[in-house]
Amino acid sequence: MVRLLSRSLAAFALVALLITSSFADNVYGKIRGTVSDQNGGVVSGATVQVTEQQTGVSQAVTTKGDGSYEFQQLPIGVYTISASAPSFKQFKAVNISLNLNQVFVQNVTLTVGAVAEVVNVEAAPVQVDSTNIQLSTTISNKTLKICHCSAATGSTCSSSSLEL
Repeated sequence: MVRLLSRSLAAFALVALLITSSFADNVYGKIRGTVSDQNGGVVSGATVQVTEQQTGVSQAVTTKGDGSYEFQQLPIGVYTISASAPSFKQFKAVNISLNLNQVFVQNVTLTVGAVAEVVNVEAAPVQVDSTNIQLSTTISNKTLKICHCSAATGSTCSSSSLEL
């Protein structure tokens, strides 16, 4: 009896750990893209930096040989992205809103010029995610609709609204 109880408890703990870790993986977003010049050629070795606008915390990466860059596991928030390379004007995109589990793609086009010059870009309010086939929605803090269904009794679904 004690052995059965300890096995059941161990199984429950393992399931709880797996469920908790699966939720923890999805509390971030990603920003990625490709850096290219005005003629469409990729710029490898460019420095790309993201800065969370509220906290000022920043990270920097160097583009790969194909001009790509990626920031993984960024906390949700509003970001600024800047990119620079020798002999190019600095690129800056502001007000990039990163949501939960979102992959935001910000491709960068650098133009030839002095590094002291900056090309500013204002982020679009909504971006279509072409990298993920997952269907999701953002729940606002205003209204949450709750549906009640009973498959066992064959009753139809009813819904109600809950103000938060």
